[in-house]
Amino acid sequence: MKKILISTLGLFACASAFAEISDNAYGGKLITGDYTASELVQANGGSSEFGNFTLDGANITITDATDIYASTPAAMTGNGTMTLRVVKGGEASSLSLASGSTGSYKFASTISSQSASLTINIDENAGGYLYAERILTQSSPITLNLGKDYAIRTSDENKTIDVAITDSWDMYINSSGDISVELDIRSNATMHLNLTNGARFYLEGLTKIQKNNSTANIFIQNSLENGAILFNKDMFVSGYEYDEELASYKIVVKKGANTETILFSAIEGVDLSQLVWSDTLVDGYWALYGVSAVPEPAEWAMIFGALALGLAVYKRRK
Repeated sequence: MKKILISTLGLFACASAFAEISDNAYGGKLITGDYTASELVQANGGSSEFGNFTLDGANITITDATDIYASTPAAMTGNGTMTLRVVKGGEASSLSLASGSTGSYKFASTISSQSASLTINIDENAGGYLYAERILTQSSPITLNLGKDYAIRTSDENKTIDVAITDSWDMYINSSGDISVELDIRSNATMHLNLTNGARFYLEGLTKIQKNNSTANIFIQNSLENGAILFNKDMFVSGYEYDEELASYKIVVKKGANTETILFSAIEGVDLSQLVWSDTLVDGYWALYGVSAVPEPAEWAMIFGALALGLAVYKRRK
């Protein structure tokens, strides 16, 4: 019995030792271990505000009404200004808003992956959101699992979140709700886009084009299942081109005087030729969308009406 008790106490001590908060090198906090939001606040002396986060294999879940603020950006040499980074050489980390929770993550600046992967989970019935100005896949992948409409957003409702993917890295977006972004995909980088439940992906524009006449890659993971990818007309240069040999769509967009080709490809088993390109603007957007079956002419108005309704809701939120 004594041996069992000693072993149990030892395991508890190890678990407690693993979950801790200490100062990082950037004027913020290094978080190691698994935390709920209330545990994180308690460990930080009762405060829900942090100068910035550095995660080292940490998994943080909001299951209550606590908002976690990273409200004081810290200057990081060579890395710009950030409020959350995954520690170089660290293990994979995750942030989660659990179903039924009402709190949010609120970052004053950028969420960045730095040599360790990051996963962000927002459940369908979570009451809160992820607030940030930018999500940057810098030197390791970021995965966004989004279960509700506009689960990631900026603190300014009139501004769209910037999603950036640096050279040769990947971002994975799995969303069953609508999402709106401005995009910066750099050389050889790839976005993997998995839209389900009729979700719409609003591409509001490009934050920058790294090199004129470059190519951005987006892999579509399914047939969109009545969802759509919508392009703001102001970023558009020309219509789509379907390449039968490559089985991909090419769309040319612009930022200032520079242009970029977005190449939409698909994973094995997904037939992009079944997608439909809108012949007319839908409330200021061009649309590439999927349908479960080719509709009759009378059904086209219903499809465009649904897209317009979604856009009206989105613009009302902005």
